[in-house]
Amino acid sequence: MDINKAHILYSFIMDNLEELEEDGSGGTSFDIPSFDLHARDYLEFAENQLSIGNTESLINCISNLKRAIDCQVDTFLATLNLYSNYKKKGLKFDKKLEFIESIGIFSSKALSKLNTIRNKMEHEYSIPEINELDLYFDLVSAFISNIESAITVLIWDEKNFVKNSENETEYIYFTINLDRKTSPYMIASWRNRKWDTIEEIKISYEDYKLFGFFLKCLYMLNIKNAFASNKYIKLQLTKSYNKLIER
Repeated sequence: MDINKAHILYSFIMDNLEELEEDGSGGTSFDIPSFDLHARDYLEFAENQLSIGNTESLINCISNLKRAIDCQVDTFLATLNLYSNYKKKGLKFDKKLEFIESIGIFSSKALSKLNTIRNKMEHEYSIPEINELDLYFDLVSAFISNIESAITVLIWDEKNFVKNSENETEYIYFTINLDRKTSPYMIASWRNRKWDTIEEIKISYEDYKLFGFFLKCLYMLNIKNAFASNKYIKLQLTKSYNKLIER
């Protein structure tokens, strides 16, 4: 993993965020997988089982909640054209969650709690307590909603910014772009007044942690001014960057 690429993008955003003015954005179509059942179907099944309340229904509730998480994660990956790629690579569920966490679309603390409960219910042959199952249901429901929001936000997979400057040699155009082709990648690029490329960074989907960080930068810039302040964006990117360099 080339941490220097993350450092360049992170430092640029931290140093220039307040001065960047949006200069257009672009979106591309993407495929939603044609599963017979989707995450909210499994969530509904789980809710029905939870309302019955006997031992058999509670066990079935757990199974459906697990399926809801798996399905929503794979749906999200499919919208990025990563589902088949990561399936071929044999990326395990825990690694998929690491990728989700690196984008920051769900609280890492809540994600950890969700996975802890999931593992406990999967590996311990015990009847779940109703309070713990209620919590698990709420976490899964929130997780599904957050992923849906992320899919919607990332429809805009190209963001262009301009920075006003009197310095003729300084960059003034910045672009960050997600390309969802057969082998997805992300590009961050800087250009001057003549549209000469000063620097360009390309990240392959294969480096999923670094790819996730770049995707988080795109996500955060998409919600800039609309749903998040500059202060919030800097805080979230700092948390993600620090986790990235600690690994």
